[in-house]
Amino acid sequence: MEMMGGQSSLIMPTSATLDDIKFLINNDTSRLTGWFPLDTVIYNKTDSIVYMTLRQSGNGQEVYVKYNLTSGFIETQAVYESGALMRYWETATELMEWPVNPGDIMYFKENKGDDCRDYRATINSITGELVNMTEFEQALSAGPLSFTVPADQPELQFFSLVNATVEEWDESSESWISSTTHPYDDPWVIIAGANKYYPAAPPVVAREHPPLIFPKGTISTDFQDAFSIFTTMLHDVTYGSDYIIMRNITLGRELHFYFDGAAGKVHYIGGWFYIGAWDKTA
Repeated sequence: MEMMGGQSSLIMPTSATLDDIKFLINNDTSRLTGWFPLDTVIYNKTDSIVYMTLRQSGNGQEVYVKYNLTSGFIETQAVYESGALMRYWETATELMEWPVNPGDIMYFKENKGDDCRDYRATINSITGELVNMTEFEQALSAGPLSFTVPADQPELQFFSLVNATVEEWDESSESWISSTTHPYDDPWVIIAGANKYYPAAPPVVAREHPPLIFPKGTISTDFQDAFSIFTTMLHDVTYGSDYIIMRNITLGRELHFYFDGAAGKVHYIGGWFYIGAWDKTA
């Protein structure tokens, strides 16, 4: 379980005790495993929760860890350097029940006008990203969209991201080739992002295309905060059991979103959007 200078493990055996943790993480083992030498390691235990504070005065680095002995999960971890937050993990928001795992393959189709393309996405990893939601709110205020961080949500939120390599079907060679179509031409495409507040991550995370999947067990009203971003142009919203319809009554235009909440999969997204007309099926 790496604590300093790299990505942390998020789980430990449920049989682990405080003594096991002290044996694993201390001044001596930090040197042996390549961690920064630790000047201070503080342990506190309350019921089944262990709190650890790790400090290294040479570079001003501090790590704060909350570990649940019962579940085996490292619930939170924050890394500071000279008082500035550098990395943050929150397991409660990061661990989503995605419908895919690394190595899985999924297919989807995208239609824009007369252009129809078939894609194959190979899931290569599930990672995380820390997002400052206030900065996201300020960035959106300069464009056609709007967003306000709900009062009951934290400013810093951690999102689970599903990354994939996307290929498109080439009819001339009758084979799958590396996609040359934006935004799928990047070798590392985020096809979905979520946390406990947003089953579909805002554009600052998922960037330039709608989600293809989302966490299992999602219901339509779970999308309310995420879709509130689009209400300046699609202001009338209907939430059904397995669909959401967003309308601009003034212009007579609609965006339709059909999905399987239990499976965590999008069936169809199509209609009018501020960047033009597009349809997507998955």
